[in-house]
Amino acid sequence: MSEKEARNPPFGLDMPYAEALERFIGTDRQEALGAEGIETPTNRKGMPNVLTWEKKLSTTDAQQQTSGGLVPYLRLTSGNLSSASFQTWFRQTFFANCTWQAGQFNNKPVEEAHVPFTVSVQGIQLGTVLFKATHDGTRQDSHNAPNTWLHWPPQMEAVLQNNNFANCPLVLTRDASGAFSMEIQ
Repeated sequence: MSEKEARNPPFGLDMPYAEALERFIGTDRQEALGAEGIETPTNRKGMPNVLTWEKKLSTTDAQQQTSGGLVPYLRLTSGNLSSASFQTWFRQTFFANCTWQAGQFNNKPVEEAHVPFTVSVQGIQLGTVLFKATHDGTRQDSHNAPNTWLHWPPQMEAVLQNNNFANCPLVLTRDASGAFSMEIQ
């Protein structure tokens, strides 16, 4: 190579090599390839096409007081999914392009990802809000609870608690570019 030719920077990692190797070794092959039985159409660039999930907000989801305390997260249930695979669909398909890392919730290990959503509430644009998604493959062992939760950030808790959106449709979308949006209708 001549001195005038530009060199590409060398390949690098944004984490310690040992951590990258441990993650690689611990990767579940099925998780990497996608859940069985879930068809994920892709565009020419290999990115999944638009993915959409919808459900009506329960009183608990809408951060309204019930006989119990407020639950600071949205349980990602089957909603409008036709398959019973919602327990793995969110982690392996909907949030597949997110960066997942080890985390804690109620002193239990979970996987967590921080996901920016463009949020719209009944036609009012709230801008981009950063949500935390957590996944624990054992949550379903307790009364078939959903394995993946989307935790309400403080600004969304305030919007929900000060307005009653119970029974309003909530739509989560990941577009072909991988961008996420949330709409409460």
